[in-house]
Amino acid sequence: MQHETCVSYAREVIGSFKDDVVKRKVPDCVSSDASTDPLITHAEAAKLLNSLLKLRQACCHPQVGSSGLRSLQQSPMTMEEILMVLVGKMKREGEEALRKLVVALNALAGIAILEQNFPQAVSLYKEALALSQEHREDFRLDPLLNIHIHHNLADILALC
Repeated sequence: MQHETCVSYAREVIGSFKDDVVKRKVPDCVSSDASTDPLITHAEAAKLLNSLLKLRQACCHPQVGSSGLRSLQQSPMTMEEILMVLVGKMKREGEEALRKLVVALNALAGIAILEQNFPQAVSLYKEALALSQEHREDFRLDPLLNIHIHHNLADILALC
């Protein structure tokens, strides 16, 4: 968010800079006072530099700034603590994404069973199992999902 704010301010300043340059250009003559006028006002420079300061602070320590992790804990955290919070958050998001993918594969396999396309259902269940096996060290998958996959796969293989 801080980066987007900084980019927005920079675009505003560059836009006004372009406008100033266009206004100052007069064909075949240059006004003597145009070269002495500042192209960027002090207010624009302060706005841009302030947003760059906030961006630098956010990069150096993620708890700083309006979009920092301050809401997670009142007292400042060490960088190691922040890293652990971020890793935990990403782990939860990864587990949720894996769970959604496995549930979607189960649903597709169920549709394939209803269509009596058993080879496709077996393939989809095997893909779900492979995903859960591949990511087992990083992400925990709900054991009931694994039981569901194994049960349905065993039933289909018994039919084939």
